[in-house]
Parts: sequence; C-alpha cells; structure tokens
Amino acid sequence: MFNPQISSLQECSLFIIQQLLVHNITPICVTTSKWKKEEIEKIAPCSVELLQNIMGSNAKKTINQNITHVFDPFFDMNIEYGMHFLQTSGTYITCGLRDQPPFPSINSSTDKESTLRGALAMSIMKNISILGNCLGVKEDLESAVSLHGKHKKMNVIIDSKYELHESINFIRRTFFDPSKFGKCVISL
Repeated sequence: MFNPQISSLQECSLFIIQQLLVHNITPICVTTSKWKKEEIEKIAPCSVELLQNIMGSNAKKTINQNITHVFDPFFDMNIEYGMHFLQTSGTYITCGLRDQPPFPSINSSTDKESTLRGALAMSIMKNISILGNCLGVKEDLESAVSLHGKHKKMNVIIDSKYELHESINFIRRTFFDPSKFGKCVISL
C-alpha cells in the first residue's frame, strides 16, 4: 500500500512497486491525487485507490483485503492511514520524513504530533511492527540493479529525457513539477 502524492514520494513508490511486482506481489496503491489512465497502466496489474474514496464516513469503497505490510516513504504524512489499513500484527515500513527537522519538541503540541501519537497508540493496540529503513547500502543498490537486469517486466518509469543544453528544463521538471510521473533523465 502506498501514497504517491508528490513527485519525490511518487518516484520512490514507483521503484518499490516495481520491486514488489518482480517478486509476484501486487500492491494496492493509495493516493491523494487522481492518476491518469496511462500512469495506472504503467504499474499494471496494481490498483490505484484514492484515499478519500476509501477513508471516512463518505467512503465510496473499502479495501476488503488483509493488508499485512505498508510501504510508506514519508511516515509523517501517512502513518495514520497506514495503521488504519494494517491488520493485527502487520508491518509498517518507512524510509523517511516529508517534513524534515525541526521535529516538534516534547513541550510543543501540534496536529502532526497528535496524529503521530494516535498512530503509535494504534500500532500498540494492533501489535504492529514499525520498521525504519535507510534505503540500504551499496550492496542493496547493486542487488536492485542486478534484479532489474534479470527481469524484463521490471520497468524504470521515465517521465522525460533531456539533452545537456536543456539542463534548466531538466532541473525544473525533476524538482519543481508536481505533474511529473517517473524519472527525468539527462544525457551527458
């Protein structure tokens, strides 16, 4: 289960999706923004569900599957939802924060702190394991690249390609365009 919402989160999620598909695991992708048909086709056979359609009193749909694992690149955005979907004794895996420090201090009271406290309380009640992951070491990257070479169905989703003289456009699209879907590549 994922929440591809902003470009950097989306790229991380796209790589996780590809890794899971290679291992014959088809994730349910949860998002806060609507995906285009051609974007969904790039991660087939995965389903993409809008968070607002599956959460809350106005939910149009529920996920009726036993969710055992949630992979979430930015826990401070999504942990509350992840805890909601995970079955008892599930595993929540995250590799980062969207809102990097300063983290709220013990004396501060914010909505985010309240959300995190609620999510942690739910993790205790449901016996959920929370795993922090640093995205690995050199050997992990080598293994992922090797896996990519061995499996033809594993795709790196490319948004756009640029030549060196288009560097400014490459930087704009890579870091500042929320409509980007996949990686931007520049030829050197």
